Amino acid sequence: STIITFIAVVVFTITLPLCAIISDKLGRKPLLIAGCLGLIIFSYPVFILLQYPNLIIVTFSLCFLVLIISIYFAAATPVIVEILPNHL
Repeated sequence: STIITFIAVVVFTITLPLCAIISDKLGRKPLLIAGCLGLIIFSYPVFILLQYPNLIIVTFSLCFLVLIISIYFAAATPVIVEILPNHL
């Protein structure tokens, strides 16, 4: 399970900056919508797939979930920074 988690973290580390670049090009709102819809639609099926005893299926499903999360995080983090005031 440590190797599967390591692979998922590597996928997250690679896809987060790429999704951030896409967020800068397309805008934050489309990626926020895509990330939210992806999590709403695919969370349950992915968690069902995570229960399979096959390690390849578990690895790919966890990487797919991490990809959706990186799409959302790449747009949500700058939005939170932009919402907060510049001064204390």
